[in-house]
Amino acid sequence: MKSNLLFMCSLVGILLIPGMLFAATPYTGFVEQPIWFSSDTFIEGETITVHTAVINGSDKTLAGTVEFFDAQTILGSRVISIPAKNIKQVSIDWKVTPGSHLISSRLRDLKIGSDKSGYTAITASDAEAVSSKKITVTKKISNQEGEESSDTENGEDETLVDKYVPDDVVSFIEDATTGLEEFRTETAVVIAEKKEKAKEDVHVIQEELKNTEPVESTIENTQNALQIPEDSSSKDMLKKPLAFVSLFFYTLLDFIFKTKLLFYGILVFAGFSIVRYLFRLLRRSKES
Repeated sequence: MKSNLLFMCSLVGILLIPGMLFAATPYTGFVEQPIWFSSDTFIEGETITVHTAVINGSDKTLAGTVEFFDAQTILGSRVISIPAKNIKQVSIDWKVTPGSHLISSRLRDLKIGSDKSGYTAITASDAEAVSSKKITVTKKISNQEGEESSDTENGEDETLVDKYVPDDVVSFIEDATTGLEEFRTETAVVIAEKKEKAKEDVHVIQEELKNTEPVESTIENTQNALQIPEDSSSKDMLKKPLAFVSLFFYTLLDFIFKTKLLFYGILVFAGFSIVRYLFRLLRRSKES
């Protein structure tokens, strides 16, 4: 079991090694899984909140505007100002209407700088974000008492879960699932920042290696190279390999947390392994 997990992680790592050979500029744009909603149920006439988040990977303040769209119809906009190396959540209220919807957000009029030195216009790494969630709007109907209810509350559309699973259990599962997904999304954002920082460190090291002039190979130079400088330390010696190891580690985590199927697959696999281990442990204790 452990060998299977190790093989899977090793395979993912091998696929990610090419990404360590180059460095990227600081990322500025929307986060992965860029749009989420305050509710997974879309009922006609009700108001829900549409959320997104913007990363400022630069070392200056990012200013601009986030616009929210339903297909080509603008829902509203928010002016943003994000400090250096930071993330900001942006939200807007949306009154649900009938029909199909494609919710997206766009960055406009972006610029970086400060009030003292002034601002410079830039182009975001990812200036547009589109929700991948399929939105199905539930139409409200009125019952005999004049109270509004959604058509999913009718007996014809009632599922087995609605019939036989208590509401408290359903609510607990929904809250746990939502909390886990929020944890995955938020952690993915943090890891993405760490990965970009690691890429910058590797880029600096690569530039230092490029700028290093070749030295003639002589006996004297060889003897000097073998001598360890008095001011050298283990920290300096480990700096370069640790930078590459750090980049590989965060790249691997970034891939896992951004790939929903892989993330939940590992969780299920780990949970199954733990349960099976406890079951075997319990069975052995009974046999003894």
